[in-house]
Amino acid sequence: MRWRRTLIALIALMGVPLALVAARASNPALDKAIVDLGKNNGLAAEQELWTARQAGASEADTHHLMAHAFLLQGNAVRALQEADASQVPAPFGNYAARVRIKSYLLMNNLSAARAELDAALAHTPSDAALWADMSRLRAKDGDLAGAIIAAQKATTLDPKNVDALLLSATLARDQSGLRAAVPWFDRVLAVDPKNVPALLELAATQGDSGEAVAMLATTRRVLAVDLNNAQAFYLQAVVAARANHPDLARTLLYRASPALDQLPGVMLVRGIIELQSGNVEQAITQLRLLLTAQPSNMRVRRLLGGVYAQAGDDYSVIDTLLPLATRPDADSYTLTTIARAYENLDERVEAATYLDRAAIPAPGASTPFEPDSPLSLLARNDSESPNNAEDAIPFMQGLILSGNLEDALGKAQNLAALNPGVPVAHVLVGDAQMALNHFPQAAVAYRQAAAINLTEPTVMRLINALQRSGDARRAGAVLAHFLAQNPTNLSALNLAANQDIAMGNWRSAIERLEQLRTRTGNNDANLLNSLAWCWLNAGEPERAIPFARAAYALQLGNPAIANTYGWIIFQIGLNRPSGLALLEKAASIAPNTPALRLQLGEAYAILGRKKAARFILTPIANNPSLTEHQAAAKLLARL
Repeated sequence: MRWRRTLIALIALMGVPLALVAARASNPALDKAIVDLGKNNGLAAEQELWTARQAGASEADTHHLMAHAFLLQGNAVRALQEADASQVPAPFGNYAARVRIKSYLLMNNLSAARAELDAALAHTPSDAALWADMSRLRAKDGDLAGAIIAAQKATTLDPKNVDALLLSATLARDQSGLRAAVPWFDRVLAVDPKNVPALLELAATQGDSGEAVAMLATTRRVLAVDLNNAQAFYLQAVVAARANHPDLARTLLYRASPALDQLPGVMLVRGIIELQSGNVEQAITQLRLLLTAQPSNMRVRRLLGGVYAQAGDDYSVIDTLLPLATRPDADSYTLTTIARAYENLDERVEAATYLDRAAIPAPGASTPFEPDSPLSLLARNDSESPNNAEDAIPFMQGLILSGNLEDALGKAQNLAALNPGVPVAHVLVGDAQMALNHFPQAAVAYRQAAAINLTEPTVMRLINALQRSGDARRAGAVLAHFLAQNPTNLSALNLAANQDIAMGNWRSAIERLEQLRTRTGNNDANLLNSLAWCWLNAGEPERAIPFARAAYALQLGNPAIANTYGWIIFQIGLNRPSGLALLEKAASIAPNTPALRLQLGEAYAILGRKKAARFILTPIANNPSLTEHQAAAKLLARL
């Protein structure tokens, strides 16, 4: 009888009248269909419903269930046909209305979904399930603030409504970060310990938080309920790939396929697995498919460019990396990789240009990607739907890149005023303010966006705006909060490591840099150089040497890297002439960088070459505006 009590509880949770349970005692197929619907298995539910109808179940009394089954299969048209209000009995009216709402959402027909919702809420304003649907509608419309309010309403009306709780969990993750969502998932599982969607969302959240052991345990809970769950095997494959076990990852991913083959995450994992296995061509195939689907995904573009370089396909390296390399915020790995490709093609001028940029320690400011369409077409699209963020974003990017900054700001401010709950509208205001060098105003706009949706791009923008406003304290607080919620985020780890280095927190910096190296490999010369510098200052120069040597091998012309390698060799007395030569090389490449000249002056002083030291140090000591001013003055005083 235990299964019977469980079924009754499930039926009650789904809103089906319990009076029908007795009738179902003689129709096991109908019972099985409802259980399948509870497991989100639409195909199995449809088959059981056909069997139930053949066994005598009323077609009228099962229209809403069949509609639900078609909806779970992604067939919104058939779902709407079955859920037609004219053929669904009154006791199942709300159930059918919810199927219609979800079907319209699936079809992206937001106006029809909104009309269905308004009608249903007018009839039953205290229905938590309908408020959950309202939350989904607002989220699909980009109004995340409104979605959060609707989800809160749903959980207030019914604190044990699994759907509303799960929705609140995912919204909390978007609004506040990964770890903020975990208590919400726990609330769902307290009500329904075997809820597969909640378990999968929790597992994904744990994986993104770097909690691999907890993630594996959660996926095993999924497989205990659903033995062949493709998403669970995919998540396990991600853990295996991150741990550099490509054969295991491939086996797990095989068990997930073909259900998830077209998902971007699966394409990326497949590419990484093939790369780890040395199958470069197969890796290229997977990553190229992913980049075609997501042309603005900078990490995938960077990864594919590196794989093309391994394959010796210099033309493809250039084609892939050029959109990144031409940006002022291009990283040194991208610039070095494309430069080597130009070198291999004997295009020395282009190669030198990118190598010179790779040698600059700090990248430039971030800019939008160049829109795919001309500004005139973007303007026409925007005029046809002036309050639509989807059309406004590329139009705004086009305005900014073409220098029409005031027009861009006016457009963005109008969009944000009309859509205060849409985070991207506030981001657009911030981008326009940044382009105008209005940094405090940009920070305000980014903060409004981050309060609704705490994404990496928004947070990085906010930190940059605060730093350029001179508010380093708040910038540090924002970074600390974001990193606490998203402890494996690469951009945040890199920024935090740089802050640790600036403050002399060498051990903390090493820990963060090692996390980055584990995730990204040993091809980032600046990362390796930073590790070398940190180990030197942490009092372990012997651990610094391999990193410094590897960084220098990757970028022979980078002055900061040459300086670090030279100073380590010089300091430990391994080969002082070679160390001094590297310090002189660094200062000659970047003669206007006081930090490099200070290091060279100190080396001359140690060697007793007082005249050379004074020549290098005096201009620095005489310029109080330089941060190296006092250090240079102290060295001069000892000569």
